[in-house]
Amino acid sequence: MAGRWLRSDRSRWWIVGAVLGVALLLLTWRALTPSAIPAAITPSTSPTPTERPTASPTPRPTPTDSPSPSPSPTPGAGFEDGRLTVLVLGSDSSAQRAAVGAGGLTDGITVVSVREDGTGLTIISLPRDTSDVPMPDGGIWTGKLNALAPTLGAEVAADAIGLLLGVQIDNYVQIDMDDLVRIVDAVGGVSIDVPSRLADSSCVIEPGVNQLNGSLALCYARHRQTDDDYARAGRHQLLLLAIRDAMFTNEVDVASLVASLGSLQTNLSLDDLDSLAEVAAQSQGAEAQRVVLGPPDYTLFVGIAGERGWISTPNVAAIQSRVAELLAAD
Repeated sequence: MAGRWLRSDRSRWWIVGAVLGVALLLLTWRALTPSAIPAAITPSTSPTPTERPTASPTPRPTPTDSPSPSPSPTPGAGFEDGRLTVLVLGSDSSAQRAAVGAGGLTDGITVVSVREDGTGLTIISLPRDTSDVPMPDGGIWTGKLNALAPTLGAEVAADAIGLLLGVQIDNYVQIDMDDLVRIVDAVGGVSIDVPSRLADSSCVIEPGVNQLNGSLALCYARHRQTDDDYARAGRHQLLLLAIRDAMFTNEVDVASLVASLGSLQTNLSLDDLDSLAEVAAQSQGAEAQRVVLGPPDYTLFVGIAGERGWISTPNVAAIQSRVAELLAAD
């Protein structure tokens, strides 16, 4: 079953909670339900990136048919190459949006890779507007990357993103947006060092080390008024690390927490959880290497491209070179 629901073996729920933390904190959070956010917060409009177009995108043929789905990744935790590499997809779905037929794009697109001994932790975020992505069947995905998994499935997205990065993606995790506040509150909040003041109509977070509850963590994750989507992706990565640390520091009843959530989809098996638990614990001692694959280093074009709107065309050679460097580092 491609999207296996993890709903048994309570003694191992804490590592499932860690996986949930990975997924939840890499969302773009652009359309949460009112019950999940403070009254002052309202869903924001689509971002307007600050980067200016530098040139017209290279014309590419638009396929008349959607690319054919490629074979699904083999379920089960990896490490065949000494690493476990997981695609984390954050959907903008929520119960309320689903009720009116809205939502469904995976605006959070992040790859997490770690060695079997917990070292070499690497977190790579891809812009949701990435377009013209090579597909395993030889075609080109000319739409935005955030529509690939909703259209062709998470397995196909894993194959395509693996091809783009030049890596084998072992597994995927996909989750929607309703449960961020509950997750952060359940782990006792998260400690985040904020380098500069974040202030908008939703909240104010001052510079320095902040202890964020669920509502403030949501605001921290959503903020983009003073920067852009790329900076926000970097904040998502920091939240991911903070929630991992909080889960190991505090006594969390993750079994009860996870039982209250309903959006997790993954091709990870319960049989993988023991090895994942050990790796998650060991990764606390590893310094995470983080990169957001945005302009100017990892794109050929960023800007308006006709009816497709704002897109980001990836520099595949630069991306693969950087990813290979990160994964080979000690």
